[in-house]
Amino acid sequence: MEKIIEEHQQSIQQYANETGVRSDIHPDDLIFRFLIENPVFSSIDLAVKYYFYDGAKSAEKLKDLLFSQLGLKQARGTSLLEFASGYGCVTRHLIGELNPVDVVPCDIHDAACSFIESKMDVETILSATNPDDIEIKNDSFDAVFALSFFSHMPDRTWSRWLKALFDKVKSGGYLIFTTQGMTSRTYFGDPEIPDDGIWFTASSEQKIWMWQITEILLLQPNTLNVLLKIR
Repeated sequence: MEKIIEEHQQSIQQYANETGVRSDIHPDDLIFRFLIENPVFSSIDLAVKYYFYDGAKSAEKLKDLLFSQLGLKQARGTSLLEFASGYGCVTRHLIGELNPVDVVPCDIHDAACSFIESKMDVETILSATNPDDIEIKNDSFDAVFALSFFSHMPDRTWSRWLKALFDKVKSGGYLIFTTQGMTSRTYFGDPEIPDDGIWFTASSEQKIWMWQITEILLLQPNTLNVLLKIR
């Protein structure tokens, strides 16, 4: 992947400039790797363009939701936890798009956190494999945003992660996350949905998950969910 990044630095720089963000790409960036290797794109240039422009679109949509629809203030003192931020595909756009909001990325991979801190000049928080072990104080963020995280959580930990992240939201704040809705059901063989409403397949985890992300990024948009904390 390092060779591909080096060979296509011109395209990377071009689309980074067009979207107004840093051009740095980490060789272990799973989203970037998936796009580069995806046969949907007829060229690496188009995959690179999608990486930057889709990240920008996600940031723009979140901005509209937070400030225009939910009424949060785009001002100093407002804080956002970006959970499962990866290597900054969306982070690099959020920093500028939401400015001067305090954007705090959080990821399970130490290398991802280190990369974002060194290249994007923001502080990060290292996540944990157990939702009870996240070292973040409760009631500490005006909004928590998790893009394509709950889509990959098995039912045994789904509700625990939901509670853990919702606990981090201040009173009057919001937990915003995406899931796969019923529209995406057909792309998974039209499975029968259990009574609890959660259907999970182990192939959605980590490396094999990169195959399934086709459904998420290219075929169907995620379902957006917003929870308001009122206590």
